Amino acid sequence: MTSRTVILGDLTTTFTPPPQCATAVAACRTCDLGWQAQQCPTGTSIADNVACWPPRTRNVATPTPLMAWGVYSPGIACPAGHTTACTQVGSKSRGDFDFLWPPQPSETAVGCCPIGFQCALPGPNAQTCTRDITTGSVTRGACQGGSLVLQEAQAVPFTFVDANGTTSAITAFGSKAPLIHLVHQASDLPGYVPSTTTSASGSSSRGSEPTAGSLPGSPALPSPTAPASGVSSGEMSAGTAAGIAVGATLGAVAVIGGLITAVCYSRWKKRQARKHEEAQSLQAPPSSHNGAGALSMSAATTYSGHWDQAQFVHPPLLRPTELHSQGTTELHSEASTELHSYSPPIELDSSRR
Repeated sequence: MTSRTVILGDLTTTFTPPPQCATAVAACRTCDLGWQAQQCPTGTSIADNVACWPPRTRNVATPTPLMAWGVYSPGIACPAGHTTACTQVGSKSRGDFDFLWPPQPSETAVGCCPIGFQCALPGPNAQTCTRDITTGSVTRGACQGGSLVLQEAQAVPFTFVDANGTTSAITAFGSKAPLIHLVHQASDLPGYVPSTTTSASGSSSRGSEPTAGSLPGSPALPSPTAPASGVSSGEMSAGTAAGIAVGATLGAVAVIGGLITAVCYSRWKKRQARKHEEAQSLQAPPSSHNGAGALSMSAATTYSGHWDQAQFVHPPLLRPTELHSQGTTELHSEASTELHSYSPPIELDSSRR
């Protein structure tokens, strides 16, 4: 609010106006326009009824007519029978209505109108609520002798005959009502929790602003168009950034763990295959050799049976003493016998006898 804003007081609870405030008072029986929240001070004169407005906590002047009296700040509750008809958010400089007293960047302005009415600017220094009734019926009133007299319900459209006998048709009946102008900050609302979340740009944000229909006693209405994510373009909340970081870390850990598992499994399979091949080669019977270097049966029989896994690590060794004694003896005896048996006789030269 600016220094020129007229503050009527605060409005934090639901105000219930008197029943006669909802009666549209017309200047004549054949008029097509009436005003709510009226009184009859004298005779047939009509004036605004300040009792139809929420109580004021400040002594302010009463202009005539009451089409731009002032604002209630903090104001968080529309009167009974009223609804949020228009809003303007100061921080975004936008809304569906341009109030006479625009809200400051930290404020939200709300216009409360009777149900079925809408906000209107009938003049340069006036704001009010209006409704055009084209079907149904309307209850009108008239001032007679300084009192408000209710008339019978009038169907719309309707016809009438004036004093000159001329018949006229009324196709729409217009009605006007006070616009109750409220201003509040997010911290004025009940249940407000301050937010310390820091955006990606480094600026801290306050608690979220309420929607147009979030005021107590006010039906929900569409709020002004805003980014669906709740975060302005180019910014990212700390929670979103943390979620992305955690997700990326878990993904990297899963990939690395999978690679390590695959490598270890591959190495284990290779070791198992190599052990199996070595075991198969040791279980096969030893190949025989012919010739002078062949092992005798006695030397070969120093180990009997077959290899098993328990003997695979340290296989039994053939004793070299048996190989040397038996093998050498056989070779020596056989060679000596053959040389002795088949040596040719030595002949002496007779000429040299």
